[in-house]
Amino acid sequence: MNPARIMIVEDERISAHSLEQQLKKLGHSVVANVGRGEDAVLAAERERPDCILMDIHLADAMDGIAAAEVIRARWDIPVVYLTAYADDETLAPARATAPYGYLVKPYETRSVEAVFQMAGARHATERALKASEARLNLALDATRMSDFEINPAAGRVHCHRHGHSLLGDTVGELSFDDLVERIHPDGRDQLLTAYRHSLETGDVFDIEFRLGGLTEQAARWLRVVGKVYTDGAIRHVYGVVEDVSARHENQARLAQAAQIVASASEAIFIADAAWRLESVNPAYAHCYRTARARPSGIRRRYWNSKLPSWPRRSRLRLSQMVAGRAN
Repeated sequence: MNPARIMIVEDERISAHSLEQQLKKLGHSVVANVGRGEDAVLAAERERPDCILMDIHLADAMDGIAAAEVIRARWDIPVVYLTAYADDETLAPARATAPYGYLVKPYETRSVEAVFQMAGARHATERALKASEARLNLALDATRMSDFEINPAAGRVHCHRHGHSLLGDTVGELSFDDLVERIHPDGRDQLLTAYRHSLETGDVFDIEFRLGGLTEQAARWLRVVGKVYTDGAIRHVYGVVEDVSARHENQARLAQAAQIVASASEAIFIADAAWRLESVNPAYAHCYRTARARPSGIRRRYWNSKLPSWPRRSRLRLSQMVAGRAN
Protein backbone atom coordinates (compact mmCIF):
# COMPACT_ATOMS: atom_id res chain seq x y z
CA MET A 1 0.00 0.00 0.00
CA ASN A 2 1.45 3.35 -1.03
CA PRO A 3 0.74 6.31 1.30
CA ALA A 4 -1.22 9.09 -0.36
CA ARG A 5 -2.16 12.71 0.23
CA ILE A 6 -5.92 12.87 0.79
CA MET A 7 -8.37 15.72 1.24
CA ILE A 8 -11.65 15.32 3.15
CA VAL A 9 -14.73 17.42 2.40
CA GLU A 10 -17.36 16.70 5.06
CA ASP A 11 -19.63 19.19 6.86
CA GLU A 12 -20.34 16.80 9.75
CA ARG A 13 -17.21 17.52 11.72
CA ILE A 14 -17.39 14.45 13.96
CA SER A 15 -17.57 12.17 10.91
CA ALA A 16 -14.80 14.15 9.24
CA HIS A 17 -12.52 13.77 12.27
CA SER A 18 -13.24 10.03 12.53
CA LEU A 19 -12.49 9.51 8.83
CA GLU A 20 -9.24 11.44 9.15
CA GLN A 21 -8.10 9.19 11.99
CA GLN A 22 -8.91 6.09 9.95
CA LEU A 23 -6.87 7.36 7.02
CA LYS A 24 -3.89 8.20 9.20
CA LYS A 25 -3.95 4.71 10.73
CA LEU A 26 -3.77 3.33 7.19
CA GLY A 27 -0.61 5.36 6.61
CA HIS A 28 -2.07 8.18 4.54
CA SER A 29 -1.74 11.90 5.19
CA VAL A 30 -4.72 14.25 5.28
CA VAL A 31 -3.64 17.51 3.64
CA ALA A 32 -6.97 19.31 4.19
CA ASN A 33 -10.23 18.69 6.04
CA VAL A 34 -12.92 21.20 5.10
CA GLY A 35 -16.70 21.41 5.29
CA ARG A 36 -17.72 23.76 2.46
CA GLY A 37 -17.72 23.37 -1.32
CA GLU A 38 -15.95 26.68 -1.95
CA ASP A 39 -13.28 25.79 0.59
CA ALA A 40 -12.83 22.43 -1.13
CA VAL A 41 -12.07 24.13 -4.46
CA LEU A 42 -9.54 26.48 -2.85
CA ALA A 43 -7.88 23.65 -0.91
CA ALA A 44 -7.69 21.46 -4.02
CA GLU A 45 -5.92 24.23 -5.91
CA ARG A 46 -3.51 24.81 -3.05
CA GLU A 47 -2.73 21.22 -2.02
CA ARG A 48 -3.31 19.20 -5.22
CA PRO A 49 -4.10 16.00 -3.27
CA ASP A 50 -3.92 12.51 -4.75
CA CYS A 51 -7.59 11.88 -3.96
CA ILE A 52 -10.59 13.73 -2.48
CA LEU A 53 -13.26 12.16 -0.26
CA MET A 54 -16.27 14.41 -0.92
CA ASP A 55 -19.62 14.41 0.88
CA ILE A 56 -22.41 14.69 -1.68
CA HIS A 57 -24.69 16.79 0.53
CA LEU A 58 -22.99 19.87 1.93
CA ALA A 59 -24.88 22.55 3.87
CA ASP A 60 -23.61 25.21 1.51
CA ALA A 61 -24.46 26.99 -1.75
CA MET A 62 -21.98 24.72 -3.55
CA ASP A 63 -22.73 21.07 -2.82
CA GLY A 64 -20.30 18.19 -3.20
CA ILE A 65 -21.31 17.39 -6.78
CA ALA A 66 -20.78 20.98 -7.96
CA ALA A 67 -17.43 21.17 -6.18
CA ALA A 68 -16.34 17.84 -7.68
CA GLU A 69 -17.20 19.05 -11.20
CA VAL A 70 -15.03 22.15 -10.79
CA ILE A 71 -12.12 20.23 -9.28
CA ARG A 72 -12.21 17.46 -11.89
CA ALA A 73 -12.36 19.92 -14.79
CA ARG A 74 -9.53 22.13 -13.52
CA TRP A 75 -7.06 19.72 -11.96
CA ASP A 76 -8.18 16.17 -12.83
CA ILE A 77 -8.13 15.01 -9.21
CA PRO A 78 -10.06 11.77 -8.51
CA VAL A 79 -13.11 12.18 -6.26
CA VAL A 80 -14.75 9.50 -4.11
CA TYR A 81 -18.20 10.48 -2.83
CA LEU A 82 -19.32 10.14 0.77
CA THR A 83 -23.04 9.65 1.43
CA ALA A 84 -25.42 8.40 4.07
CA TYR A 85 -27.83 7.15 1.40
CA ALA A 86 -27.24 4.74 -1.48
CA ASP A 87 -30.58 5.19 -3.25
CA ASP A 88 -30.72 5.97 -6.95
CA GLU A 89 -32.23 9.41 -6.36
CA THR A 90 -29.10 10.39 -4.42
CA LEU A 91 -26.53 8.71 -6.65
CA ALA A 92 -27.97 9.53 -10.10
CA PRO A 93 -26.80 13.18 -10.14
CA ALA A 94 -23.40 12.12 -8.80
CA ARG A 95 -22.88 9.53 -11.54
CA ALA A 96 -22.90 12.28 -14.15
CA THR A 97 -19.58 13.55 -12.73
CA ALA A 98 -17.84 10.17 -13.29
CA PRO A 99 -16.81 9.58 -9.66
CA TYR A 100 -14.12 7.09 -8.72
CA GLY A 101 -16.27 5.39 -6.10
CA TYR A 102 -18.69 5.77 -3.19
CA LEU A 103 -18.41 5.30 0.55
CA VAL A 104 -21.65 4.81 2.48
CA LYS A 105 -21.72 5.99 6.09
CA PRO A 106 -20.75 4.64 8.57
CA TYR A 107 -17.34 3.90 7.08
CA GLU A 108 -15.49 0.66 7.66
CA THR A 109 -11.71 0.86 7.51
CA ARG A 110 -11.43 -1.96 4.98
CA SER A 111 -14.03 -0.36 2.73
CA VAL A 112 -12.26 3.00 2.90
CA GLU A 113 -8.95 1.48 1.85
CA ALA A 114 -10.46 -0.73 -0.87
CA VAL A 115 -12.35 2.14 -2.50
CA PHE A 116 -9.35 4.42 -2.25
CA GLN A 117 -7.00 1.88 -3.84
CA MET A 118 -9.45 1.25 -6.69
CA ALA A 119 -9.74 4.99 -7.29
CA GLY A 120 -5.97 5.36 -7.40
CA ALA A 121 -5.57 2.48 -9.85
CA ARG A 122 -8.28 3.82 -12.15
CA HIS A 123 -6.81 7.32 -12.11
CA ALA A 124 -3.33 6.00 -12.95
CA THR A 125 -4.78 4.04 -15.87
CA GLU A 126 -6.68 7.07 -17.15
CA ARG A 127 -3.59 9.28 -16.95
CA ALA A 128 -1.54 6.71 -18.86
CA LEU A 129 -4.29 6.53 -21.50
CA LYS A 130 -4.39 10.33 -21.82
CA ALA A 131 -0.61 10.45 -22.20
CA SER A 132 -0.79 7.77 -24.89
CA GLU A 133 -3.53 9.68 -26.72
CA ALA A 134 -1.49 12.88 -26.50
CA ARG A 135 1.50 11.13 -28.10
CA LEU A 136 -0.74 9.71 -30.82
CA ASN A 137 -2.24 13.13 -31.53
CA LEU A 138 1.24 14.64 -31.68
CA ALA A 139 2.32 11.98 -34.17
CA LEU A 140 -0.81 12.56 -36.28
CA ASP A 141 -0.17 16.30 -36.28
CA ALA A 142 3.48 15.80 -37.25
CA THR A 143 2.49 13.56 -40.18
CA ARG A 144 -0.58 15.67 -41.04
CA MET A 145 -2.86 12.67 -40.62
CA SER A 146 -6.23 12.19 -38.96
CA ASP A 147 -7.90 9.14 -37.46
CA PHE A 148 -11.35 7.81 -38.30
CA GLU A 149 -13.86 5.20 -37.18
CA ILE A 150 -16.41 3.37 -39.33
CA ASN A 151 -19.46 1.61 -37.90
CA PRO A 152 -20.35 -0.90 -40.64
CA ALA A 153 -23.70 -1.84 -39.08
CA ALA A 154 -24.89 1.77 -38.87
CA GLY A 155 -23.14 2.83 -42.06
CA ARG A 156 -21.57 5.84 -40.35
CA VAL A 157 -18.07 7.34 -40.62
CA HIS A 158 -16.78 9.42 -37.70
CA CYS A 159 -13.70 11.54 -38.32
CA HIS A 160 -11.65 12.81 -35.41
CA ARG A 161 -9.58 15.96 -35.33
CA HIS A 162 -9.38 17.56 -38.83
CA GLY A 163 -10.34 14.43 -40.76
CA HIS A 164 -13.75 15.82 -41.73
CA SER A 165 -12.07 18.72 -43.53
CA LEU A 166 -9.94 16.25 -45.50
CA LEU A 167 -13.11 14.55 -46.64
CA GLY A 168 -14.68 17.86 -47.61
CA ASP A 169 -17.22 17.89 -44.78
CA THR A 170 -17.99 20.52 -42.15
CA VAL A 171 -18.95 18.11 -39.38
CA GLY A 172 -17.24 15.17 -37.78
CA GLU A 173 -19.62 12.45 -38.99
CA LEU A 174 -21.13 11.41 -42.31
CA SER A 175 -22.70 8.32 -43.83
CA PHE A 176 -20.54 5.73 -45.55
CA ASP A 177 -22.64 6.06 -48.71
CA ASP A 178 -22.04 9.81 -48.70
CA LEU A 179 -18.31 9.21 -48.42
CA VAL A 180 -18.36 6.81 -51.38
CA GLU A 181 -20.27 9.37 -53.47
CA ARG A 182 -17.50 11.91 -52.87
CA ILE A 183 -14.85 9.61 -54.31
CA HIS A 184 -13.84 10.00 -57.94
CA PRO A 185 -15.70 7.35 -60.02
CA ASP A 186 -12.40 5.77 -61.07
CA GLY A 187 -11.60 4.81 -57.47
CA ARG A 188 -14.94 3.81 -55.96
CA ASP A 189 -14.92 0.14 -56.91
CA GLN A 190 -11.32 -0.25 -55.78
CA LEU A 191 -12.09 1.25 -52.36
CA LEU A 192 -15.25 -0.79 -51.87
CA THR A 193 -13.45 -4.01 -52.84
CA ALA A 194 -10.61 -3.36 -50.39
CA TYR A 195 -13.05 -2.35 -47.63
CA ARG A 196 -15.27 -5.42 -48.04
CA HIS A 197 -12.26 -7.71 -48.19
CA SER A 198 -11.04 -6.23 -44.90
CA LEU A 199 -14.45 -6.80 -43.27
CA GLU A 200 -14.44 -10.44 -44.40
CA THR A 201 -10.83 -11.32 -43.56
CA GLY A 202 -9.74 -8.79 -40.94
CA ASP A 203 -6.78 -7.79 -43.12
CA VAL A 204 -5.45 -4.25 -43.22
CA PHE A 205 -6.57 -2.21 -46.23
CA ASP A 206 -4.31 0.48 -47.64
CA ILE A 207 -5.65 2.41 -50.60
CA GLU A 208 -5.35 5.79 -52.31
CA PHE A 209 -8.17 7.57 -54.11
CA ARG A 210 -9.19 11.05 -55.12
CA LEU A 211 -12.17 13.10 -54.11
CA GLY A 212 -14.03 15.98 -55.64
CA GLY A 213 -13.95 16.99 -59.28
CA LEU A 214 -13.52 14.86 -62.33
CA THR A 215 -10.22 16.51 -63.29
CA GLU A 216 -6.81 16.12 -61.69
CA GLN A 217 -6.68 19.83 -60.90
CA ALA A 218 -9.97 19.78 -58.96
CA ALA A 219 -9.34 16.55 -57.04
CA ARG A 220 -7.86 15.88 -53.63
CA TRP A 221 -5.90 12.65 -53.20
CA LEU A 222 -6.23 10.73 -49.93
CA ARG A 223 -4.54 7.64 -48.56
CA VAL A 224 -6.62 5.56 -46.14
CA VAL A 225 -5.23 2.76 -43.98
CA GLY A 226 -7.66 0.82 -41.78
CA LYS A 227 -8.30 -2.42 -39.93
CA VAL A 228 -11.34 -4.14 -38.44
CA TYR A 229 -11.65 -4.36 -34.66
CA THR A 230 -14.15 -6.86 -33.27
CA ASP A 231 -15.55 -6.63 -29.74
CA GLY A 232 -17.89 -9.57 -29.40
CA ALA A 233 -20.57 -9.16 -32.04
CA ILE A 234 -19.72 -5.51 -32.65
CA ARG A 235 -17.33 -4.65 -35.48
CA HIS A 236 -15.73 -1.29 -36.11
CA VAL A 237 -13.08 -0.16 -38.56
CA TYR A 238 -10.35 2.11 -37.23
CA GLY A 239 -7.64 3.81 -39.24
CA VAL A 240 -5.92 6.95 -40.41
CA VAL A 241 -6.41 9.21 -43.42
CA GLU A 242 -3.63 11.24 -45.02
CA ASP A 243 -3.74 13.97 -47.65
CA VAL A 244 -1.30 12.87 -50.38
CA SER A 245 -2.37 15.44 -52.96
CA ALA A 246 1.07 17.09 -52.97
CA ARG A 247 2.80 13.79 -53.81
CA HIS A 248 0.41 13.07 -56.67
CA GLU A 249 0.82 16.63 -57.94
CA ASN A 250 4.61 16.27 -57.87
CA GLN A 251 4.39 12.93 -59.66
CA ALA A 252 2.21 14.52 -62.35
CA ARG A 253 4.69 17.36 -62.78
CA LEU A 254 7.62 14.95 -63.01
CA ALA A 255 5.77 12.91 -65.63
CA GLN A 256 5.05 16.09 -67.56
CA ALA A 257 8.68 17.19 -67.34
CA ALA A 258 9.84 13.74 -68.47
CA GLN A 259 7.52 13.95 -71.47
CA ILE A 260 8.90 17.38 -72.39
CA VAL A 261 12.50 16.14 -72.11
CA ALA A 262 11.71 13.01 -74.13
CA SER A 263 10.11 14.98 -76.96
CA ALA A 264 12.70 17.79 -77.04
CA SER A 265 14.83 18.14 -80.18
CA GLU A 266 17.82 19.29 -78.13
CA ALA A 267 20.24 16.71 -76.73
CA ILE A 268 19.65 16.51 -72.95
CA PHE A 269 21.56 14.41 -70.45
CA ILE A 270 21.88 13.91 -66.68
CA ALA A 271 25.27 12.98 -65.20
CA ASP A 272 26.58 12.56 -61.66
CA ALA A 273 29.69 14.08 -60.07
CA ALA A 274 31.79 11.11 -61.24
CA TRP A 275 30.91 11.92 -64.86
CA ARG A 276 28.65 8.92 -65.23
CA LEU A 277 25.62 9.42 -67.42
CA GLU A 278 22.44 8.66 -65.51
CA SER A 279 19.92 9.47 -68.21
CA VAL A 280 19.73 10.83 -71.74
CA ASN A 281 16.80 11.78 -73.95
CA PRO A 282 16.16 10.29 -77.43
CA ALA A 283 17.69 13.32 -79.17
CA TYR A 284 20.95 12.85 -77.26
CA ALA A 285 20.99 9.10 -77.96
CA HIS A 286 20.46 9.72 -81.66
CA CYS A 287 23.10 12.46 -81.85
CA TYR A 288 25.85 10.66 -79.95
CA ARG A 289 24.86 7.02 -80.61
CA THR A 290 24.38 6.28 -76.91
CA ALA A 291 21.93 3.60 -75.83
CA ARG A 292 19.27 5.18 -73.61
CA ALA A 293 18.65 1.98 -71.73
CA ARG A 294 22.18 1.69 -70.34
CA PRO A 295 23.80 5.11 -70.11
CA SER A 296 25.60 4.51 -66.79
CA GLY A 297 29.30 3.79 -66.46
CA ILE A 298 30.48 6.31 -69.04
CA ARG A 299 33.11 8.56 -67.42
CA ARG A 300 35.26 11.56 -68.22
CA ARG A 301 36.86 9.99 -71.28
CA TYR A 302 33.40 9.84 -72.82
CA TRP A 303 33.12 13.60 -72.72
CA ASN A 304 36.64 13.97 -74.11
CA SER A 305 35.82 11.73 -77.06
CA LYS A 306 32.27 12.78 -77.80
CA LEU A 307 32.51 16.53 -77.33
CA PRO A 308 35.91 17.52 -78.78
CA SER A 309 34.49 20.59 -80.45
CA TRP A 310 33.38 22.22 -77.22
CA PRO A 311 35.45 25.30 -76.25
CA ARG A 312 37.67 24.77 -73.20
CA ARG A 313 35.66 27.32 -71.22
CA SER A 314 32.42 25.47 -71.99
CA ARG A 315 34.00 22.16 -70.99
CA LEU A 316 35.11 23.68 -67.68
CA ARG A 317 31.60 25.01 -67.13
CA LEU A 318 30.19 21.54 -67.80
CA SER A 319 32.61 20.04 -65.31
CA GLN A 320 31.50 22.52 -62.65
CA MET A 321 27.83 21.85 -63.35
CA VAL A 322 28.26 18.10 -63.07
CA ALA A 323 30.20 18.52 -59.82
CA GLY A 324 27.50 20.84 -58.44
CA ARG A 325 29.83 23.84 -58.18
CA ALA A 326 28.33 26.05 -60.89
CA ASN A 327 27.05 29.49 -59.84
